[in-house]
Amino acid sequence: MHKILDNHNFNRAGLRQFIATSDVGSSLDSGDGKLFNGRDAWVFQQDRFILEEYDLSEGKNTFGNWYFEVKPLTMRPSEVSASKNVAWIKGNANLSDYKLRSWQPSDRIKPLGMTGSKLVSDVLTDAKVPVHQRKQYPVLANHNDVVWVPQLSFNRDYAIDINQPEIDVFEIRFTSTSA
Repeated sequence: MHKILDNHNFNRAGLRQFIATSDVGSSLDSGDGKLFNGRDAWVFQQDRFILEEYDLSEGKNTFGNWYFEVKPLTMRPSEVSASKNVAWIKGNANLSDYKLRSWQPSDRIKPLGMTGSKLVSDVLTDAKVPVHQRKQYPVLANHNDVVWVPQLSFNRDYAIDINQPEIDVFEIRFTSTSA
């Protein structure tokens, strides 16, 4: 571990002090990477994260190590089921207005089933997403609105109207992350 940290410009004295006094969730930045005090382990992450944004399109979509599939469907409201791995957006929506992107510190979402809004960072914290993985967590956005935090929260303003005989939707299904 020391060899790895030495190779990434960590100061040994500062490192010793950080290890002795840091709380869970805190990090030490070397300029070349960060050492995180995780719940169960120390984690080193090299700084190579770039803010990403991808247009959403029908078919398979990739965001870093995340995979999503988008397809148009016509369905009856009785076929709509709650799943944290699936989001439905109205079929008359312009798909090009939606992006898979990195969440940003000021991002908020209006969670379905809740009044008010919540910071995406709080959604990730409440779900116990490790600090070193949060920067790589995608959101589905429509311009500045966060529509979906995959597996965690969906924006109530984008809920589909289930009081119709049939509804046209785009199904966005989270399929997997790579190991």
